[in-house]
Formats: sequence, C-alpha cells, structure tokens
Amino acid sequence: MAAIASRLSDMVSDVLFTPARVTEVTQLAACFVKIRIVSPAFRRAQWTAGDKLQLRTRRGSLQARAYTPMNWDNIEGSTELLAFLHGDGPGARWFDDVTVGTDCDVFGPSSSLDLAKVANSTVFVGDETSVALGHALRIVAPDAVCIYEATDIASLCTLLAVLKLNENTTVVAASRDRATLLEELRKALESSPGPHDLVVSGDAATVNAVRRRARRWPHLAPRIKARAYWAQGRAGLS
Repeated sequence: MAAIASRLSDMVSDVLFTPARVTEVTQLAACFVKIRIVSPAFRRAQWTAGDKLQLRTRRGSLQARAYTPMNWDNIEGSTELLAFLHGDGPGARWFDDVTVGTDCDVFGPSSSLDLAKVANSTVFVGDETSVALGHALRIVAPDAVCIYEATDIASLCTLLAVLKLNENTTVVAASRDRATLLEELRKALESSPGPHDLVVSGDAATVNAVRRRARRWPHLAPRIKARAYWAQGRAGLS
C-alpha cells in the first residue's frame, strides 16, 4: 500500500507541481541558506511581492513547505528562496541536503500577503523566518522601517547586512512579553505621519500581540497585513 500511495503522490505531483532545478546554494550566515532555482515555467509566472512558493520536500509524498520568494526574474526564469535552518522538520532536512543540481518540485507562486500597493512608509515586524518577506517588501517600499525579533541577534544582523537590509532596521531580542518589540513598533509608527501600512509575520504569538496592541493606538490606526509562519509546538504554517 505504501508503494502505491507513493506512486500516486508522484503522479499527482506531476500534474500540480512545477519541476525546477537548484543552480546556486549559498550559506549567508549561521542557520541561513539561500538558494536560486530555475524553471522555464517561471518565465510565464505572475509574481507579486509577498506571494508564497510551496516546495515539495520529499518524493513519494505531497508534503510541502511554503517559502516566500525574495524576488522573481521572468527573463531568466528564476527565483531565490531563503531558509532559516532550525529544528528537524521536512523543510530544514531538505535544505540541509540540497546541492547545486538538485531537482525539486514547486507549486506557485500563489497569494499569501499582497505587498504590491503598500505605502513607502510601511512598518514591518518579523523574525528569522520573515527575512525573505522583508526583502520582497523593500523591492516595493525601499524606505520601509523594519523591526525584527531574534533568538540570535548577531546571526540575524549578519544576514541583514549581507542582504543590504540593515538600513532603517532594528533587531531586538525575542522575549515572552515582547515589550521591547512593541515599544520599537510604537516609536516607528509615531515617527512619521500616517496612515501607515503595518506588515507583521513570523511567530503566531507575535502576530497576535501586535494586533492586540495596535487596538490601543487608535490615533495611529495602522492598516495591518499579517501572516503567521509558525507557532510554538506546531509544524510550519502556510
């Protein structure tokens, strides 16, 4: 039965997923790997900053993990994905093993957070899992103010510097009460006239905390776009 299920999964994948190939693998900082993947189908794809791409992590299965393309090149038919390697999930294992020349199957790009029309004064809140989204945001809103929470501040700061995302960016230590993060957010929203777009992603608990706190700031009234990428005790969220 397992063999039949595996073959059926591959048959369905051939219909639903797009074949692609890894052409670059770069270790950017501790626990962060960037890959470039190419496919002729990418030349025809319609990509909007904030879209997701689902990567099948194992042959014989339809199991997939969602990643935010950092960019999209319709001429070359390529995109770049950034992975934060932590834990022992299927996505982390796939990125641990990936090499140049690895073939993969992807689905998308498909809608996740539409950043196409955000204001240039957007404020962004995220964590280590959100850097690709922050990169995509800076394409459409170069002056966006970014606030990241991190368990390893030095590693994340190194990554942001390598990607040239360290301007107008603050990194704070992740904490249960998120007091420092929320104070930095308040200051960022008050530093320029509104209305503001507020993009928040990463830890589901942080997304919820930001939403709750924003309700206490009716004078700021940010327009919130939110997407949780993970939650404590749960597998990766789409």
